[in-house]
Amino acid sequence: MPVSINGNGTISGVIVGGLPDGIVDADMLAANAVTSGKLASGVGGKVLQYKLTKKNDSASTSDSSTAGVEISSDFRITLIPTSATSIIYCQAFLSATVVSTATANYKIYRNTASDFSGSSTLIMPPSNISANTDGNMNFYADSGGFMAGLSVTAFETAGNTTARTYSPFWSTQTNTIYINKWSSSAYYSTSTFTVMEVAA
Repeated sequence: MPVSINGNGTISGVIVGGLPDGIVDADMLAANAVTSGKLASGVGGKVLQYKLTKKNDSASTSDSSTAGVEISSDFRITLIPTSATSIIYCQAFLSATVVSTATANYKIYRNTASDFSGSSTLIMPPSNISANTDGNMNFYADSGGFMAGLSVTAFETAGNTTARTYSPFWSTQTNTIYINKWSSSAYYSTSTFTVMEVAA
């Protein structure tokens, strides 16, 4: 098929692989980044950093404070953003157990220190946070109890390029809650925590 330049500025007749090397560069690809299954203009969507950690053993808490307590220091991830405009996306995938009648609440915090001894900020808080059932995710069980995999997510704009540490927290309205096992020594499992920096 002959190559022809059409009156509307398009070119027809070019076969796949028929363009010379270097004609499509990284800027052109970035300008047409795939976002949510659709082509979108701009350079956003590129993953700049990806950090992942795990917890193999179990943990539990009966804490009923509004702020909650850290699930485990095993989940701490320290990240230095490459740009103040980046989006920092956090996801905890927890093998969670609530026994008896209780509500478990999960939150993701950012701290200014790697050992969480600095100032903490709740990421993506709900419009109202005044009780131990307010946060990024709630998990309720009736008298029979429940065990399930939970995805707890939150994100924020980096704001600066200063090092910060992220970690998931939890609290319970009543009783005791667990991860990575049932209340007794049974049904052992694992949980993970991920922090990504994504170009805005």
